[in-house]
Amino acid sequence: MNATFGPYQTLHTLHFPSCAGPSALQVSTILSLARHQAPKYHLVACQCYWYADTVFNSLLKLFSGDEELGPDYNVYSHYRKLPAMGPSPESVAAVCNMHQAEWQMILDKLERVKNRHGAREAQVGYSR
Repeated sequence: MNATFGPYQTLHTLHFPSCAGPSALQVSTILSLARHQAPKYHLVACQCYWYADTVFNSLLKLFSGDEELGPDYNVYSHYRKLPAMGPSPESVAAVCNMHQAEWQMILDKLERVKNRHGAREAQVGYSR
């Protein structure tokens, strides 16, 4: 891709301590919750920067990371010299408020699958 489009520009970075960062499953949960805040793309109000910043700020708030702005952040987060709309505090708060309940549902489902798998293994073990 670099050959076709040139090098990428890092706009925003989030660093977590190794013991406190989110898992891939937790990040996917935040992505899903952000999508529920604005299910339809809107060029002005809910475009790619809005989604990325909503997820970024939600992760920052939930997992206490360290934020680092890239040197070109203010250049590339604009469209035709207009700043791209970032998330509202309300949308980030909504994602963060829904996170715990959503995460618990995922953990409960994983536990049920694990128990079902264990029960099947036990049945196979008994039928031998």
